[in-house]
Amino acid sequence: MDSLDPTLLRLLIEEARDYAIHALSCDGIVTTWNTGAERMHGYRAAEVLGASAARFFTPEDISAGRLQRALGLALAQGRAQEESWRVRRDGSRFWAESVLSALRDDAGRPVGLSLLTRDLTARRGEEQRQEELAQEQAARAAAEALAAELRATEERYRQANLQLSAVVEGVTDGITMQDPSGRIVFANRVAAQLLGASGGGVVGAVVSDALIDRFEIMDPSGAPLPL
Repeated sequence: MDSLDPTLLRLLIEEARDYAIHALSCDGIVTTWNTGAERMHGYRAAEVLGASAARFFTPEDISAGRLQRALGLALAQGRAQEESWRVRRDGSRFWAESVLSALRDDAGRPVGLSLLTRDLTARRGEEQRQEELAQEQAARAAAEALAAELRATEERYRQANLQLSAVVEGVTDGITMQDPSGRIVFANRVAAQLLGASGGGVVGAVVSDALIDRFEIMDPSGAPLPL
């Protein structure tokens, strides 16, 4: 197969405006620059040719040696691909997919690398929006499920109280409940009658010494309750 004409190859690279396509030396120095790279990164060729590609990386990635690791991987394995943040000339960031490929001579010796970069900021933004939407929907579903469970619990509690009230009101013994201060918080119909008042009049009253004298108060085992 005949090799591609160098002039045609240059035209193809220059017209690839949606991709930054340029060559690097083995140590990461920019050696070529296309129109797509200028549009994406904001640098003119004269500003970057001969400069390190590290200027396209974030400060944190530079400190972490990300470029050096990518160069080493591409030279060792022939190719290195990743998605990460890149920095434009004006300091703004964009999410990029980059592919580093090793360039070798006829003897197989590395002579440089090609770097293809694609701006995926819009796609990443849409993915994040979809992820946030999914999280919101999951949170809403969880909240609705919790609310339904609470309603069911409240209904079970209400039904249990109704059943308990029916049982308590149906017995022939007077039953009261008091808080720690001795104030009556519940009295069934029989207890209200024994105390000489309606149920509504008994609730909230404090058990007086007079009432204690009138009744024998015992604990559930039948032993006298110390007062």
